[in-house]
Amino acid sequence: MLGLVATFAALAVQAPQAGAAPVGTLDVDCTGGSNAGFGSFNSGAARAQTFTAGRSGKLLYTEVQRISRASGGTGGDIIVDVLATDGSGVPTGSPLATTTIPSASIPADNVARTYEVTFAAATAAYLDQGTTYALSLHTADTMQNAWGVNTNACPGTTYLSTGGPFFTFGFVSGEDHPLKTYLGPANDDYSRAETLDGTSDSASGTTAGGTLEPSEPDHYVTSPPDSDFWVGDHSVWYRWVAPRAGSVTVDVCTANIDSILAVYQGDASTTFGSLTRLVDNNNDATCPPGTFGSYATFNASAHTEYRLAVGDAGGARENTFTLALTGPPNEDPVVTPLKPAPGSTTRKRKPRIKATIEDEADQLVAGDIDFRVDDRPRAGFTYDQAAQLLSFRKKLRPGRHTVAIDVTDHDGGTGSATWKFKIKRR
Repeated sequence: MLGLVATFAALAVQAPQAGAAPVGTLDVDCTGGSNAGFGSFNSGAARAQTFTAGRSGKLLYTEVQRISRASGGTGGDIIVDVLATDGSGVPTGSPLATTTIPSASIPADNVARTYEVTFAAATAAYLDQGTTYALSLHTADTMQNAWGVNTNACPGTTYLSTGGPFFTFGFVSGEDHPLKTYLGPANDDYSRAETLDGTSDSASGTTAGGTLEPSEPDHYVTSPPDSDFWVGDHSVWYRWVAPRAGSVTVDVCTANIDSILAVYQGDASTTFGSLTRLVDNNNDATCPPGTFGSYATFNASAHTEYRLAVGDAGGARENTFTLALTGPPNEDPVVTPLKPAPGSTTRKRKPRIKATIEDEADQLVAGDIDFRVDDRPRAGFTYDQAAQLLSFRKKLRPGRHTVAIDVTDHDGGTGSATWKFKIKRR
């Protein structure tokens, strides 16, 4: 152990290696403390460090620090795996994502370097906020690679020294390996679309680290089409179910990107080809000049699901935006008395009281209805949502009676009706 520490004393020098720019948004930034010692790992062994995702998103990029090769040493690639962990923080199962630090990029000069590695978007792992994962390194080398170890643990991380396939070298729990991880948007993939609710809604988003899924279409095809100009859309997805029919506007006028906007109808659970594009837009004049915002309108059908894609023009233009959706205004429920007819007289001591309660959202339930006879709340009435029909039957005394119905729907719309009828004495 002491010999190894002496052998790798030169690893205290960190020479950052040039690599790709960070992809996505920084989530874990674990810099650690001062160097205390260095350990090597060889064929069949692995190092692993846990980290906890601060938000949900696709892991696209990480910086792995203090990787080196002994002078004169040779060896294989270093495999970087991301794994789930069990309840005690021990890595478990097959890797969620894998990438490689090529052996050819690791000079045999005893100098520790930072290696920037990117996970392929098609196979990158989605991480869930608050969940602990492990970043594992393993190699086919024979004692020719080493990494630095710190005595001060990074916030929210634990250095693992476990049995099984994970290398045990005698370092105590709490030592750690500096690392940075970058996550893409949580709604990067179609299957993880963020939900918009109600008649109107808005969402703050980002295209930083957004990716195109296999077979995902370009989101701007109006002349000149997207593919003629841009390297690709860093796209994210939203879903919205229209509570009612009518005209809808959606915009990303407030944005730090050169935005692209598209609205689709259909189900892409199998292929994107099953989606029908309703509208797309780029740099609409409705948005303030110079904002590069997008704006679109479409006609929605009640209770129909729509998918909205927001992208940017690619390159270095990934950034934040605000998506705003405004649907058709709410219309108040309409209560129409049916039986007994207003102002009528009946001989029935147990009359059937009926009224239609029409609400365009078709989401009313009995709990939304305040039903009273002669200023007394009456239980026992039924409401048929499909037929939009209230019905009540109970024996009443002869004389005049007043029926009152007040309704509040789920969008805050209100409706009411009051009428009178008479039961004639026999």
